[in-house]
Amino acid sequence: MGTHAVVFFVALALGLVVTPLCGVLAARLGILDVPNARKVRTRPTPLLGGLAVFIAFSLPTILFLQPVILFLQPVIPLQLTLLLFGAAAFGLIGLFDDVRNVGAPKFALESIAVVAIVVLGGFRANLP
Repeated sequence: MGTHAVVFFVALALGLVVTPLCGVLAARLGILDVPNARKVRTRPTPLLGGLAVFIAFSLPTILFLQPVILFLQPVIPLQLTLLLFGAAAFGLIGLFDDVRNVGAPKFALESIAVVAIVVLGGFRANLP
């Protein structure tokens, strides 16, 4: 099995473990989407799913796709740095939105700013 397949299955397993834990954490901290007249759901729904996605994506990416980090060498390719920066920025924006509900217009502007920084920084997806 190739490295990319291992990374995928580790991320999948991590996501399956971390997502329910983030749900429990959200419930304990009261970070819930509470039903109201505009919503279909009838029970409060835990938020923080974005935190689980960020953890499931970043940890395997850092540990497996960038072995120089494990040997404490300071060189990290720009593409990986930009990708992880974007993921971290979106994770923080989403976490802040879960806790404070920043609103759609502000959320959209922050997201556009992150994408602009990553793309203008030189990130390119090289798909086969």
